[in-house]
Amino acid sequence: MDDLWRMVWQEKVSTIAMVTNLKEGDKIKCAQYWPNKPGDSKMFGNVKVEFVSQNPCTGGVKREITMKVGKDKRTVTQFHFRVWPDKGVPKHTSLLLKFIKEVKANHGQNPHPLVIHCSAGVGRTGVVISIDSIAEHAKRTRMVDVFSFVTKIRQNRPFMVQTQEQYAFIYGAVLEDLLWRNTYVPIIHFSDHLKDLRSVDEGGKSKMTIEFETLMTLCPDPPASQTRSGRTPENHHKNRYGNNLPLQRNRVILDSPDNDYINASCIRGVHCTFITTQMPMPSTVSDFCCMILTRQPSTIVMLNDKDQDDKVSCAQYWSDDGIAELGSYKVSILSTSENDDMTIRQLKITKNSKLCHTVTQYQFLGWQKHGSNKQSRALSFLKLIRAVKSALKNKSEFSVLVHCLSGVGRTGVFCSVMECIAHMEDSDSVDIFQTVKILRADRMQFVQTEEDYAFIYDVIRAYLHQKNYEQLPYPVEDHTYGNLDTDDYCTPDPEENPYEVTDSQAAGANGLVYSNVETGRAKQSQGPAPPNSQTLYENFEFES
Repeated sequence: MDDLWRMVWQEKVSTIAMVTNLKEGDKIKCAQYWPNKPGDSKMFGNVKVEFVSQNPCTGGVKREITMKVGKDKRTVTQFHFRVWPDKGVPKHTSLLLKFIKEVKANHGQNPHPLVIHCSAGVGRTGVVISIDSIAEHAKRTRMVDVFSFVTKIRQNRPFMVQTQEQYAFIYGAVLEDLLWRNTYVPIIHFSDHLKDLRSVDEGGKSKMTIEFETLMTLCPDPPASQTRSGRTPENHHKNRYGNNLPLQRNRVILDSPDNDYINASCIRGVHCTFITTQMPMPSTVSDFCCMILTRQPSTIVMLNDKDQDDKVSCAQYWSDDGIAELGSYKVSILSTSENDDMTIRQLKITKNSKLCHTVTQYQFLGWQKHGSNKQSRALSFLKLIRAVKSALKNKSEFSVLVHCLSGVGRTGVFCSVMECIAHMEDSDSVDIFQTVKILRADRMQFVQTEEDYAFIYDVIRAYLHQKNYEQLPYPVEDHTYGNLDTDDYCTPDPEENPYEVTDSQAAGANGLVYSNVETGRAKQSQGPAPPNSQTLYENFEFES
């Protein structure tokens, strides 16, 4: 720790990016090289370090620290990213990209080096450097070469980017960075933002369409290995749609000796927790009841229409005439009420007269009733949201089970709207794109169609109108790197490719590679960076 602070002082460092926790599992990953709490100070060699303040940043905390050597005093800002598992990858690429942007904004045009570290200084550290450097280079040259860049930094520091998962993560993060469009909207500008999204370009494509296509590009279906339980022969008949399966890491596991599989997922957003599933089929209705008894949700939200509930593909899990007997489970109705476009039932599920759970079911009827009238459907949908939120208001712990025919279309809309409203209540802003993207990380194909995606915007607009939020003109910015057509790319000259791996013996002493990492190992021809370009990690020199 003394050496670290001696290096920070010697190199005049003002920004530190820390991408490890102090302890992960039972392993110590990093010594705490700063005092325990704000106001404390500690000597590290001849450097006096004082912990000034701590505030939240994306994925963790930001600490302001001062250093003193004799009478000289300097300030260092440490950004600590806490949600990255060792030798793994963050759950969401967008979270790390926002963290990198915050670090870069703080570092600015500082001519002195930025310090970045994880535990060993190669895995997570290599990923961050690679994402930033490759994306920045691509924005200047419209060329991407992940392999060559990682090869080059491994020549300068062995084992940079340690795992295949980390290597693949770089591709996804660079792709998102290049397609990135600022979708964060203050709610006072929402109406103008939505109007801009619906505007059509010369090719007849709206920005809403482009945004949804970008979402689909950044959230492809996962490999078969990540949905393997739903693909086994014994579980095939339990999926209404064979291409819509739960992920292994967050699927609902039934407490059943025969088979633990059901096509259902545990979804954890930033603000809300959901269980999402398909409308039960005749072959899965007892599994559905088992899930309710095991997970004990406080609320069920049913979003599929009655005309979809045919006896071939759907099984009604209650009886309007009395008690429904579903295998070893019994479902009885304690009460029923009608409220505009909702039917509200109090259901009691029992097994063997010993296990029981009471749950409130909200069956939404407005989807079909209002049809293509988006405004009426949005207002009706908001009534459902308010009813569910009101029912959950006084519950300290709760989960909501949401289902539609597929478990991802209308279900995705409901979960996304709940998350967006919770976010707006906290921050007076909304980011529908990132909300859907985060939820899609837990359930493939969440919000299936552009129509469903646009409907989320309609519901949020109706919510803001009902709350009488002031709306002001929105400053529309030009977005440079979003959805570039391949025809716009210039054919690169291989001899001018700054990612080319060359003979290290032929390298000049101060060869510049990737614009922001200096190395003495490569001889590259690189033109000057455009005016006002920002680089990160500049002045990192590596000896041959």
